[in-house]
Amino acid sequence: MSQLDTSGNCSFRDVDTVMRTLQLAVHIPTFLLGLLLNLLAIHGFSTFLKKRWPAYAATSIYMINLAVFDLLLVLSLPFKMALSHVRPPFPSLCTLVECLYFISMYGSIFTICFISLDRFLAIRYPLLVSHLRSPRKIFGICCTIWALVWAGSIPVYSFHEKVEKYTCFHNMSDGTWSTKVFLPLEVFGFLLPMAIMAFCSSRSVGILLGRRNHTQDWVQQRS
Repeated sequence: MSQLDTSGNCSFRDVDTVMRTLQLAVHIPTFLLGLLLNLLAIHGFSTFLKKRWPAYAATSIYMINLAVFDLLLVLSLPFKMALSHVRPPFPSLCTLVECLYFISMYGSIFTICFISLDRFLAIRYPLLVSHLRSPRKIFGICCTIWALVWAGSIPVYSFHEKVEKYTCFHNMSDGTWSTKVFLPLEVFGFLLPMAIMAFCSSRSVGILLGRRNHTQDWVQQRS
């Protein structure tokens, strides 16, 4: 029995070693490339926004907001790698890193969702929604996204409640995976945005293809 336990412990230790190596192999290039590319994206779209204001303000503001969320996610990766294997020096550090990770992840999802919706409305109803795409209103939408994801991160503060020995992103409390937390997170944080993006993207492609065919028919008739 002791031999089985010993072999079992060794196997789990080996698995942890392999997983740690894989995490380093994935997270380090992701951190370096993500840091560089997102900083370049923020700088590039900020410059583009100044030169093309206000014609391309809506697209630029959305893309800057997306790059900032992605940058936060990238900056949280080193802490996630380190704190996933050692206990944090104080609990608030673990909560802060977990908040940044989930805020940036869901913030990126919601921003991409609104970009898809904005593109669809601009293609389908260009005159009707032109006044809705003003820089002030797009900025207000981005601020709303920030407020929603910060409010949605409140359950993170109870992730390790009543758990004495834990590491960040592990050893969650029982309440973390309760239906009242997990179900809204899945529906509003994943399924609903995915459905909106799929609908808007498919409809936008269909409208553009239809207009291209209409234009080709018009050119043939003119010729």
